[in-house]
Amino acid sequence: MFDPVLKRLADKYGSDWVGFQQQLLGLPVGGKFEVIQPNLPTGTLDADRVFQVDSPGPMLIHTEWESSSSLDRPDRFLLYNTLLTRQTGLPVQTVVILLRKEANSSDLTGTLTRYLPTEQKYLEWSYAVVRLWEIPPDLALSYDGLSPLAPMCAVTPGDLPALTRKMMDRWSRLPPPQAKDLAIATKILMGSRYDKDLIHGLFGRVATMKESVIYQEILQEGVAEGRVEGQTLGHLEGARTSLLRLGQKRLGALDPITSSTIESCSDLGRLERMFDRAIDASEWASVLATE
Repeated sequence: MFDPVLKRLADKYGSDWVGFQQQLLGLPVGGKFEVIQPNLPTGTLDADRVFQVDSPGPMLIHTEWESSSSLDRPDRFLLYNTLLTRQTGLPVQTVVILLRKEANSSDLTGTLTRYLPTEQKYLEWSYAVVRLWEIPPDLALSYDGLSPLAPMCAVTPGDLPALTRKMMDRWSRLPPPQAKDLAIATKILMGSRYDKDLIHGLFGRVATMKESVIYQEILQEGVAEGRVEGQTLGHLEGARTSLLRLGQKRLGALDPITSSTIESCSDLGRLERMFDRAIDASEWASVLATE
């Protein structure tokens, strides 16, 4: 599940994320910043992260990270941008970070244009699109908080051993708990692009997943999102809902057989094991294979 991993990295390493985006946008790097929580109508806005910065002047950087593809996303991003502008009165730069090629779509051009029936243009809005697989990995690796994204950048499987050594070298200078969480974040994110055995071969079992702060936060978010009429992960309905939410964010829509299998499962232990498996699985079939 990418969202809790990226949100934790953005919150803990906010200056890194701001600096990375300023660099990509051609803005002066540095200055003061803060993560803001938009106070907008419930259900209207669920932006991934919004940073208020003071360089080159007061403005917002609205960040969206995407791991799967769908059309009409620019319309949603424009809504977020407009509401943020209205709330704060500040200019807003929207940055869409695509985590993998499967997240791309033909309408993510960086410009949303609308026309009247007469073909007269009445709206043109620009936003930034960052395709990680086109970014040099050293750019991400130059920031501690972005280092877990380095294997998602412009690298091939053959590049990974050397890149892994560089990442390990950087993390060796950090406190061990911090290095462990960055390694766990890296393994979770890499699960969307690389084979599990390859990931373990590169990083080994650098930490037990369930000992990781990031893993615990993923689990807690799954519990929170899975509450249905007071139910938590300790109940079947909550466990099913958590698994479905997590799986659909990471693996995409369910086919009827997968949906039926999960909905009919009454083994709480298996549902929890499937939830754990869904964190780094690459397809629904792998999740369903969990006994």
